[in-house]
This record gives sequence, C-alpha cells and structure tokens, in this order.
Amino acid sequence: MILVQSKDMFEDSYAINIPSFRLKRQSPSFKIKLTQYIALKVYAKTNRRVRFEVKFRDFVINLQSGNRTSSTIEGIVALIPKLASEVAKRVNTLLQSIAAVPVPSSRYTALQLMHTITREAGHPYVAKAIIATLVSFGRIAPFNNDPIKEALSRLKDRKVLEPQLPKSSTCVVTEAYREPLERLRHFR
Repeated sequence: MILVQSKDMFEDSYAINIPSFRLKRQSPSFKIKLTQYIALKVYAKTNRRVRFEVKFRDFVINLQSGNRTSSTIEGIVALIPKLASEVAKRVNTLLQSIAAVPVPSSRYTALQLMHTITREAGHPYVAKAIIATLVSFGRIAPFNNDPIKEALSRLKDRKVLEPQLPKSSTCVVTEAYREPLERLRHFR
C-alpha cells in the first residue's frame, strides 16, 4: 500500500521501517514514514475522534512551491491548497485501505467479555480465575462448593456462558462471545 503511494507520487520508494506505536497520557498514537519525505501520525483525540497528521519535509514543500520561497504570509498561505491536495491523496488512500478491513462478526470485544465477567464475579480473584480458565482451556467446570459457582450462574443468566452439554456443569462461552475469547487467547 505504502509502496504504491510512493510510486504514484513524486518520491522514490525506499525501505520502510516498522511503524512506532506509543501511549502518551493514555492516548494511543501511531507513526509511520509514508515516504522518505512524508510521515504520518495517527492518534486518538477522544474516544470518538481520531486525528491524522501529515508531516512534510522541506523537499516536498519546495517541489510543491516550484522551489520558490516566500517572505510574506500571503505567499505561505498560497501553498496551502497544493499541500492540502497532497495530504488528501495520501490520507484518502489510507482510509480506503482501513475501510477494506473486515468488521469482526461479533458485536462484543475482548474487553467487554472481561468487563462482564469481572462485574458478575463480585471479586477480582474470582474474575481472574474464570478468565484465566476460559482462556487456557476454553471451558470451566466448578466443584460442588466452589466459590466461582455463583458467579458462573450469573454469567449463564447474562448469556455469557452456557452448558457445554445439556444439564452439564461444564460451561463454555456463548456464540456471541467466542470471537472475543479467541482474541484474548492471542495475548496469552
């Protein structure tokens, strides 16, 4: 994708480093060099907004301006439409590739699964035991006087868990939570 962009535009392609991912003040950010002279930074502004920043090196600005510099504000402002057009080409291509990623089939996330289990467990150690067992084995079976038995009953009522076989004490996650559980297993 990135190599295609660099061929369509005016720079030569080059070996691209692995993108960087950072968390600053609980806000994730992602940086990658699109080309030798153009870098992209994506970060969350809020839980509903994302900002894309495109940074040009002077070489790109000089190409867009025809190697002419300006000492006036009006001259600098005149460059904005040309640079905005270049940004639009880059970001639109990236947005199209992001939109092409398939949407998960489950309406729940791994975080929602863990949150529901933690909420219904009533105690952090019980929640940790249930989550760890489900992630490790894909099922959970309580003993007669097991402290997690009550929490498993509440999770069955909430349709998070279901019996593996009818009238069985062994429980598995319901169909709606299978994909989130699989995602949790990747972090093991």
